[in-house]
Amino acid sequence: MGFPKQIYDKASQILADRRQKANEQGRLQKEAIYSALPEVAKIDRQLAQTGMATIRAVAAAPNNLDAFIEKMRQENLALQARRQELLKEAGVSEEYFTPPYACPLCQDTGYVENKRCQCLDRLLKQLAYRQLGSTGDDNYRFSNFSLDYYSATPLPNGVVPRTQMSQVKNYCVEYAKRFSPKASPSLLFMGGTGLGKTHLSLAIAGQVIEKNYGVVYASAQNLLARLESEHFTSGYRDEDEDSQSYLSMVLQCDLLILDDLGTEFLNQFITSMVYNIINTRLIESRPCIISTNFSLPELTKRYSERLVSRLFGGYTRVDFVGKDIRIQSALMQQ
Repeated sequence: MGFPKQIYDKASQILADRRQKANEQGRLQKEAIYSALPEVAKIDRQLAQTGMATIRAVAAAPNNLDAFIEKMRQENLALQARRQELLKEAGVSEEYFTPPYACPLCQDTGYVENKRCQCLDRLLKQLAYRQLGSTGDDNYRFSNFSLDYYSATPLPNGVVPRTQMSQVKNYCVEYAKRFSPKASPSLLFMGGTGLGKTHLSLAIAGQVIEKNYGVVYASAQNLLARLESEHFTSGYRDEDEDSQSYLSMVLQCDLLILDDLGTEFLNQFITSMVYNIINTRLIESRPCIISTNFSLPELTKRYSERLVSRLFGGYTRVDFVGKDIRIQSALMQQ
């Protein structure tokens, strides 16, 4: 699927605005040069008429075409030489005749020879990061996921938090590195608050975006509230493209990250929608990462047995252990 349609539309609009401004600036620059150097304007008009003059010559005297073309070539060379002389005397660069495009390679169209330009790739990634609520900086990267906040002392069950979380981090790094929209498994991040679930899910998202895949990241509360609002908005119709677009994006994006499952307000619609998202993406083999602070018994109590069965039967469980790293970080800074 690549990036969601909304991101492509936004990027296209940004490029169109850039191109329009550049063309307008180029027009003003050219008018200023012609005003100051009217002879240059006259020469440019003469050069622009070369093609039409050639067509007329072919129609009027096709037998003398070679001689005419040579004559036109010599005249054009003389005009170009005079033009360069005038511009040099006035200290005007040829660049002033070219609109100041942000990307000279594609001239702010986003494409070069029907292939996506690097500037469009960068813009799509920037917009995707912005949608994630991240600026694409180092706030949520694997490189700054510190294991220092996790204890090296074994828990009563024998699990060493630092060792466990080192394995979790490494797993997430490999998951992001090898990500495939049709081959990667869905993940269920489980553990208490402040253990790094959001950090690692956003780190995965960043790496997946760098591969030009489409990622939708949202808290369960916000995502489901938006879907409910769109569904019950006055005038909603099944054929309403705008109302359907967000749900379609959620169901069809290359990677869906649903953070903090269990924080949403439950009702019949929300419960049905959670199941629909989980079930549809599993059936279509579209990866999803869901994080929750709830334990298995708590999830079973909160949701239907059918939903929990799909969740635990179709997802790879990743357990986060330790103490709230936000609290640990605050204590270490004192």
